[in-house]
Amino acid sequence: MKNVIFLIGAGNMGSAHFKNILKSKHYLDIFVIDKSNISLQKIKKIIRNKVLPKNFSINFSNKIIKVDQKIKCAIIATNSDVRKKVICDLIEINSVENLIIEKIPFNSLKDYEVILKLINNSKINCYINYPRRLLENYILLKKDIIKKKYVKLKVCGYKWGLASNIFHFLDLFFFLTGNNKLFLKNNFLNKIYKSKRKNFYEINGGLEFISKEKNVLECIDDKIYKNPFILIETNDMMYFIDEINNKLIKYIYSNNEIQKMNLKISYKGLASLYLDKIILNKSLALSTFHKSINNEKLLIKIFTKHFKTSSFKIDGCPIT
Repeated sequence: MKNVIFLIGAGNMGSAHFKNILKSKHYLDIFVIDKSNISLQKIKKIIRNKVLPKNFSINFSNKIIKVDQKIKCAIIATNSDVRKKVICDLIEINSVENLIIEKIPFNSLKDYEVILKLINNSKINCYINYPRRLLENYILLKKDIIKKKYVKLKVCGYKWGLASNIFHFLDLFFFLTGNNKLFLKNNFLNKIYKSKRKNFYEINGGLEFISKEKNVLECIDDKIYKNPFILIETNDMMYFIDEINNKLIKYIYSNNEIQKMNLKISYKGLASLYLDKIILNKSLALSTFHKSINNEKLLIKIFTKHFKTSSFKIDGCPIT
């Protein structure tokens, strides 16, 4: 019997997931769902000139459909503003075992509560796709950092999508430090500007958080920075990370030693890795929805307040 996989959302992220799903060696009955025929055509183009393995069957639809078999995994790659409705519609007519949701999961506090109740009642394993914690370089970094007395993770850049991408670095902070809760220390959010995606926005300025263990996360969007970079400081060393140019530099304070290392940032194949783990009934190394929800809601509250009190007078939190 084939494992039923739903991929809902066939835009850029959905297309990337689809390419990776095709690498799976398991028997899959794949359903790609998007209300846009243009998006579905782009997905179809990926397989147009390919000879698909016999272990796959692929179906396309403009709406969520009911299937007789339990869905082994549903990947939700839609925009955040429709995600709650998509998940509710899916679970209303289908039995689902695992959900993988793109960031940000939802842009409304109410949506978080609705989905939390729904997945609890339906006993669904729900994960958020923050993939850095699965990458080898960050796994090695964690071994170096986890026992340090002090850790500061600082992310800087200009127009790098602070409001939407800070969620990734929130998760990376928790992964590297082992901390599980942050408190707002400084809020210097500033101008709001339109995102690349229609009807969504971004914010420059910055936010600084502190954990009860006194570790710090700071994210800054300012024109003084050209290319985005990550700086990780501890009591005895510092890491400089440039993900775009695959650079990782380690500086040890005690002897002024500088170590340059290759950085491998690749998300290719992760979707098939997720499915392989799920099909074999193994837990994923991704953050669960239950573990992420409280800290994500803190960010949503901060951004919602900033949007509402700005000159834009925007209701809600239109980031994705």
